Amino acid sequence: MEPSGFSYSLHSFDLAIIVVYLTGTTLLGACFRKGQKDIQTYFVGGREVSWFLVLVSIVATETSTVTFLSVPGLAFNPSNGNLTFLQLSLGYMIGRMVIAWVLLPGYFCLRGAKKKIRCAGAALCFTLIYVYKNHC
Repeated sequence: MEPSGFSYSLHSFDLAIIVVYLTGTTLLGACFRKGQKDIQTYFVGGREVSWFLVLVSIVATETSTVTFLSVPGLAFNPSNGNLTFLQLSLGYMIGRMVIAWVLLPGYFCLRGAKKKIRCAGAALCFTLIYVYKNHC
């Protein structure tokens, strides 16, 4: 049951946008492929990538295209649209702030500490990941 005035089918303009997007991302990938000599440059960029590009890569991985397409679609849904999915994006921002202001300074303090403290931190990290993955 479609609300009056709404059509849920793809039109030629919609398909053209999809084709342009897919062609553009393929060409962009082909342009960046030229500078890669081996597997080392593929995975770590020859260790010459700036921190800002690493940050952009992490953010792009976390908040994928699906997020950018689904949040407005869910919010605009004429039958029961809401902004609850927006909590994911807000959680990403809050999580990054906690990591940057709480966890990273603690990590850099521990780098110079004794091996036992580092091992205890690693064990705690793996324990928390295990609990989160299996119980949340």
